[in-house]
Amino acid sequence: MVIGNNDSVWEVSSLSHAHDASKHSDDPKAHLEGLPNELLLYILMDTSTFSVDDLYIVALVSRRFRALVLPLFLAAHGIADPEEEISLYVIEWNPSYIQTHRKPDALAGLNLSTHITRVNHFRCFFQEPANNDCRNTFQQAYDLPEAVQRTSRFIRTLQSIESCELYLVWDPYYISREKTAPHAPVAHIQFWSDAFSTLLNLIIERGVKSLRVQYDAHIDLPFHFRKENVVQKILSHLSPNAGNSGAPRWELKRPLHEEKSNSQHIAPATISSSARSANCVTSLFIHSPTLLLPPFIDWTLSLLMEHSCLTSISFAHISFTKDIWATILPYIADAVSPRLTEVSFSRNCPNLEISDLLHFISRFPNLTRLSIDRTFRSRIDPNINLRSLFPSRSIPTFPDLSELHTLQAPVELVSLLMDARKQPEHTSTPLCKLQHLTVYPCSLLIPHSSYISSTVVISSLLARIKSQSRMLPPTFAMDSQMEFTDFGAATRYLQAITTQEELQNTLRESLSEAEVIKLTREQSSSVPHIAFDHITHLLLYKFVVRLPDQTPTSLCGWLKLLFPDLKRLTFTCQADAHTTQDVRIEDMTVGWLISELRNQCPGVDVLVVGKQTYNL
Repeated sequence: MVIGNNDSVWEVSSLSHAHDASKHSDDPKAHLEGLPNELLLYILMDTSTFSVDDLYIVALVSRRFRALVLPLFLAAHGIADPEEEISLYVIEWNPSYIQTHRKPDALAGLNLSTHITRVNHFRCFFQEPANNDCRNTFQQAYDLPEAVQRTSRFIRTLQSIESCELYLVWDPYYISREKTAPHAPVAHIQFWSDAFSTLLNLIIERGVKSLRVQYDAHIDLPFHFRKENVVQKILSHLSPNAGNSGAPRWELKRPLHEEKSNSQHIAPATISSSARSANCVTSLFIHSPTLLLPPFIDWTLSLLMEHSCLTSISFAHISFTKDIWATILPYIADAVSPRLTEVSFSRNCPNLEISDLLHFISRFPNLTRLSIDRTFRSRIDPNINLRSLFPSRSIPTFPDLSELHTLQAPVELVSLLMDARKQPEHTSTPLCKLQHLTVYPCSLLIPHSSYISSTVVISSLLARIKSQSRMLPPTFAMDSQMEFTDFGAATRYLQAITTQEELQNTLRESLSEAEVIKLTREQSSSVPHIAFDHITHLLLYKFVVRLPDQTPTSLCGWLKLLFPDLKRLTFTCQADAHTTQDVRIEDMTVGWLISELRNQCPGVDVLVVGKQTYNL
């Protein structure tokens, strides 16, 4: 195995040095093995004497040294408890570079760690995702399968993996390609297909329950999508029924001067029989177009069909065209309906049409959780209805999502789902089991005048839901992670609106009569009520003190004015569908926040900062 041989370069070289040292038994330096473990560890932990690379070499001397030194080597690479969690960075792909420089990375150490048999959470990056990190260097696209194969070598040594995240290429800036080869050679695409499908199968065979594949592939797959059945040149079937009339075709586009021959056929990736029968995956995060295009679409559909315990799917970072979305989503629905209970469409799905999204959702009457990203709000006309999105004959088939209890979506989409009926005369309560609703502001809260329209629309919708009969009253939250703004300036503007008659007259002239009535609550009152009523939980991203308008004092004044019913404030410190981030709020700032919340917002009972909860 190529990568195995590359790794063994270090081992052969190191063992030969150890063997030479053993010949000189009179040399006192050769008697390290005679020292007790405590003293030996004390010596090895002296970074002025032993570098991280030296630790790897020492680990090759004997089993005893390996057991003592490998934990130190892995900890130096950020892997303190490998059986609990491994965050692995395989960011050097070129096997020749590895062989020449003989610089062992964390993966080299893991491949020596035969005592590691299980990993609860395995996370692997093939690029450094941090924007401010200088570790990324230019790589050849065709070398990524080599790095994938090295990773597979470690996975083979494991017996079980609980959850797995694979992050491919997130920034193509660092990917070099030969100027004379604008199209990836067929052999390289096949190499990539074989290497990555092997890694996926190995992970599934080890009983993984949650699998995430995020970001794009390293090779720009030159597959051209066609809706019509044309003469096939090089195809990868979308499903076992791809030969039927009406099925989509995938044609491999090649330069005109290249010979078109059957020898260029690319075999689609297939799921192994062991992975097929494992039936272990419960959650699949399709955060990459890689899994939904040739040569991996067959693998993905097989997984969805065969793993009957899979009930949750998430989509993100998929930027292919709307006609591919419209074609692929029905195949996915066929594979997992009706057992799917959780669906999420998160970041960066820019070309997914609302009609295709709703058609997809309509296939899952047993949904209990649905999350739709804030970016979809710009694609929904506030005046649109289901009849304009669906043919009239399709409306009766759209379910009322009677099992849905947790919903996160733009206000406009919530309104559409509220209006969904099996029959036009159907009078039962829509979303009858809804318990938790999270909405986004209707527009970016910049400029500050955006607060006016946002409060009108959101408060009206929540009041409508609250007035309906349900077994339990739902709780309402607002996700404002992307609307972080200057709290002090916004508060002063909104207070001026409520106190200055001239500004109130200007505001009334810019609104419709219905909006004015909603904003003033009572027709006899001229003072506008600008607040997100009924919201009890607010989610923000992070908090950095920036005087004078972004302090805990200005934040709490903003909260007191806009969220009179607030009980819980959360700083997520983590964006949805994003890699791990080192985002934290200073302890001094948290203490200041707690003090101001108690003084200005006594109704707030809980403050959450990342994974830390403070009961106020």
